Amino acid sequence: LEIHDDIELALQDENLSLEHAKSAMTSAQDKLVDSAKRNGIEKVEVKIGDVFDKEKMEAVSVVAVQDESQKGKVIAVISSAYKYSNKEHVLKAAKVVVGK
Repeated sequence: LEIHDDIELALQDENLSLEHAKSAMTSAQDKLVDSAKRNGIEKVEVKIGDVFDKEKMEAVSVVAVQDESQKGKVIAVISSAYKYSNKEHVLKAAKVVVGK
C-alpha cells in the first residue's frame, strides 16, 4: 500500500519531471523488492547465454542465430523469474528469447 501511495503521489504532481518520475519509480521498485524478500520470494538468476530451461523460462520468441553456440540459449531476457526461497519450483517463469 505504501508503494501505491508513492506512485499515486507522483502521478498527482502536475510539475513532475522525468528525473523525479524515475526517482519515484526506483523508490517504489526498491520497496517492492524488499517486501517480496520479507515474504520469502527471491529472483531467479537468468541471463543472456544461459541454456534454455523450460522449468524456469518461457520462450516468448525464437530467433535464428548465425553462431551455432547460441542455439538453444537465451538471446534476450524480457522479464525475470521468481521463486519462494524455500522451494525449488518457480513461482513466475522468466520470459526469454531463444536462439534456434
